[in-house]
Amino acid sequence: MRILLVAHGANHSTYDIYRYYAKALADAGVDLTTFPYHMAMDYHHRAITSMYPEMTEGDVLHKTVLGASRDIISQVVLSQPEHILFVGGLAVPQYISVAVYNMRSLLKTSCHVGYIFTESPYQDDEQEFYMNYSDYAFFNDKYSAEAYNPNGELYVEYLPHSYAKEVHYPYREIDNQAHDVVFCGTLYPERVNFFNRIDWTNVDVKMIGNYSDSNTRLTLNGFVHGTLNNIQLAELYRNSKLAINFHRHAESAYSANPRIREAVMCGCLPISDYRKEIEDVFGDSIPFVSNSDEMSDAIRSLLDNPEERKNRLSDAQKRIMNKDSYDNRVNDIILPLLREVGE
Repeated sequence: MRILLVAHGANHSTYDIYRYYAKALADAGVDLTTFPYHMAMDYHHRAITSMYPEMTEGDVLHKTVLGASRDIISQVVLSQPEHILFVGGLAVPQYISVAVYNMRSLLKTSCHVGYIFTESPYQDDEQEFYMNYSDYAFFNDKYSAEAYNPNGELYVEYLPHSYAKEVHYPYREIDNQAHDVVFCGTLYPERVNFFNRIDWTNVDVKMIGNYSDSNTRLTLNGFVHGTLNNIQLAELYRNSKLAINFHRHAESAYSANPRIREAVMCGCLPISDYRKEIEDVFGDSIPFVSNSDEMSDAIRSLLDNPEERKNRLSDAQKRIMNKDSYDNRVNDIILPLLREVGE
């Protein structure tokens, strides 16, 4: 099976999903070609700013996307894949998506187009356009997948988040962590307000992120403005006892974000707001909280009871260890669907 895997275009977050799936597909024996869309964008951005230093940043970004996305079409022609699989896809201009879909009849062999949608349920309306120009799609939220395929007649599947075995693993001794509590993510106003109401007295907290609103600010010590790549984040989880998990608000969401599985497999127990998937997958091993007071109580209780923390963590790891890796997702979900589509 020949697959062209097209990256999302970002240099973080969804980049990791592309990178880990690329490795898992290659390990599964797929004849894989990758298109690092983020690198194409970097190349065109540097070329345009070098040649046209007077151009406004808005125009530079526009021309960067135009140039980089057209390179996708060149790669399709050169690699002649059986499957063109986009990770995300929202950074690809819509007319390029349409062009790639219509190119299928011009290639030497039968070709199918699919998407691994990563922004459900928050951006389902935007993803819907791309779904109209695809033969199959994977959604990262179960409710979104069911909404678009209520009768099971389409090639639409739920693809849960995963962990990478080579990155997300714990230290042998899990009680030597440097930090009590860690959080890494975008600091939306509701998150900032939630964190500011937690009692952090005598708690070693490490918080890393970027503000989404200039009017909200954290009042706690231990905050670092910035981002971490996934390798650095995994190391931070290994060096922390507890991870705060706070989802973006969405009334129709089923699934947890990727950090739940990553933190668990790195030996860091999450404390989370409620998502149905966490309950279905992890049972009662991951504690739920609904407000800042409950979070304060859960943090202190688990820090004061290391045996409970270890037992919860061990149970959570056992529940996903042999079925939720990227290798599992490729072999159990992605490749079976692609074979069915091809047939």
